[in-house]
Amino acid sequence: MDATTRFRRSGRVRLVRVAERAETWTTDSGSPMSVEPGDMIVSSGERTWSIKPDSFAATYTQVEGDVYERTGEVWARRAEPGERVATQEGEDVAGEGQWRVTDDDGNSWFVPEDVFTANYRPAPKAV
Repeated sequence: MDATTRFRRSGRVRLVRVAERAETWTTDSGSPMSVEPGDMIVSSGERTWSIKPDSFAATYTQVEGDVYERTGEVWARRAEPGERVATQEGEDVAGEGQWRVTDDDGNSWFVPEDVFTANYRPAPKAV
């Protein structure tokens, strides 16, 4: 297993809407996730997912209108296929070629390799 490394988040998302009722969505590895009223529904490319309001406020900055920039740093490592994580929306299971990302509040989630490569950069080393 790879060691956990610090990465800086990058890229933009579109705020699709704020959930008005409970609903579900499915992760890239096929796990159902629960959305609660007030959760933020965002998209990037063909992917759509939910984020808790406090996490959204802490990790995204509005650029213009419904466009937001990912901000902050996270810890990440390659996930082991079959590895499980309790996300804020439900339990997920890592598929082949995914990364396990963990924020400074201890929230973890899996990210497909292509999405990780496009949106995460090694963080500068602290001096």
